[in-house]
Amino acid sequence: MMTKKRWQRPVPRFRGYPVATVSLYGPTPEQATKVVVRIVPERDAQEIAREWVSEESDIRFDTGVAHQVSVFIGHHRVQSMMLHDEIMGCPHEADRDYPTGESCPYCIYWKDHAHHSRQMQIPN
Repeated sequence: MMTKKRWQRPVPRFRGYPVATVSLYGPTPEQATKVVVRIVPERDAQEIAREWVSEESDIRFDTGVAHQVSVFIGHHRVQSMMLHDEIMGCPHEADRDYPTGESCPYCIYWKDHAHHSRQMQIPN
């Protein structure tokens, strides 16, 4: 099911652990086809990551995916969350989808444009 309402951005404030980031990726800066949620349960802990992919439509308008993301975040009892405002880069990954050191053959736009940092930064 599709809707025109995009995900709403939470107020950026550190409220404690667990911490989650929600990052969007797509073939262009206008279309998101992948959402990645990373959760850090406590300071210096290994992150837990899950991703959803939609090759057919903009994933930001998929209410089913939005619900699954919400359930995943709720299951981990996230206290602090950050949702990136813009699409971070290509949804494909080097070594998995194409050889390392090469540009993604599927997302021509990102060949000449910088990807945003994929590092999660958590306050001390």
